[in-house]
Amino acid sequence: MSSRLVLLGGALFLTTVAAAAQQPANPVPLGVIRVPPCQPASDPEYGLVQKKPIPIGGGPMYMAGRQRNYLNALRGPQGQVLRIGNSVGSAPVPGDPEHAIVDSFSVTYDGENGPVGKTIFMDAYHFDAPKVPVGFTCGAPLATAVGLPPADPFRMTPAVIALAVEHGTITDVPPIPLDTSTPRGYLFDQYGSVALRARAAAAAGTPLDAKNPSRDLQSNGWSVLAIPVSCGDRTIAPANVELSTAQGTVAREEFLRGEELPKAFPGLPTPAGSLGFRFRNGQPTQVKITYAESCSGAAAEVLLPLRREPPRLVELVPGVVPPGVVEAEPVVYVQVVVDPAGHIVRPEYLGGPRSLYPAALDALAKWSVQPIRINGVGVVTPNVVQVPFRP
Repeated sequence: MSSRLVLLGGALFLTTVAAAAQQPANPVPLGVIRVPPCQPASDPEYGLVQKKPIPIGGGPMYMAGRQRNYLNALRGPQGQVLRIGNSVGSAPVPGDPEHAIVDSFSVTYDGENGPVGKTIFMDAYHFDAPKVPVGFTCGAPLATAVGLPPADPFRMTPAVIALAVEHGTITDVPPIPLDTSTPRGYLFDQYGSVALRARAAAAAGTPLDAKNPSRDLQSNGWSVLAIPVSCGDRTIAPANVELSTAQGTVAREEFLRGEELPKAFPGLPTPAGSLGFRFRNGQPTQVKITYAESCSGAAAEVLLPLRREPPRLVELVPGVVPPGVVEAEPVVYVQVVVDPAGHIVRPEYLGGPRSLYPAALDALAKWSVQPIRINGVGVVTPNVVQVPFRP
């Protein structure tokens, strides 16, 4: 069996070339690699003992759905549908450096002599290409059922805050303009809000501590500063702001005005009539500003679509296997933060061979990424990336 790297549509895929008899099913995509749809585990204890759980990923926020999707795709040895117990047991993994918690699930399928019960163990704090435990089969491709996990916000949010404090302490971080053609105000994500405060604190000679941020920096959501607009020889103040996603309106958590604005948006001009708003987290696609009156007969409401450019991997540099290291599946999974300039920072091990993790970090330092941009401004993005290695 041999492997090769193929560039398709700007993404690098690691493909395995094998005889049809050795690989009866076509591989399915899992991020930038392709894997067997129902790959049997080579370890007879995989997923069947607590110390060797299935690394399903997702962390506390996403693990329930990912665990259920995996179990729904799993089948008994003759393709029997599994019955999944309602109770879940949890326990820490002894000696795990990431302090993972393992969940156990009781499953049952119909055997020749009656119901057969098994216990499946899963780890939501690590991830690797999912496999089939010994004694089971699958009814759907496992990689398709679970996919790559999203970045765990409980681990990545502190990394974003620390990065914002570091950046804001040494430089101005540009806010996202609400309108690229008319000055109407600014939009801030958590990174932008924290960086703004860090910049003001540094200017005042009281810099924030990136390693021990205060609790009020940890609120995760969006902020909007709306300012009055010019209309001939007068200005018209905003009366309300709504933030929307593709699913609907984002709930508003705070309304700010007057003397509250310079404290919430330090260093930014807040002319008389400006308003501030804080919203819950989401992926905003549009801002609606309602002004106190119309200008020259135009509507008092202005809809401002947020132009969102998706992230793009410009160059993926594969890792190089160190001399003397042999791994059957040389792919490392890493949680990272992509900063506004496209740099990959704050890496955290997620899965794959630990022997290759240092080499994976060396490879990541050479990657080139275009970050997500909103109205032309790069924004911070936590992500999960795969580092494939040259055969």
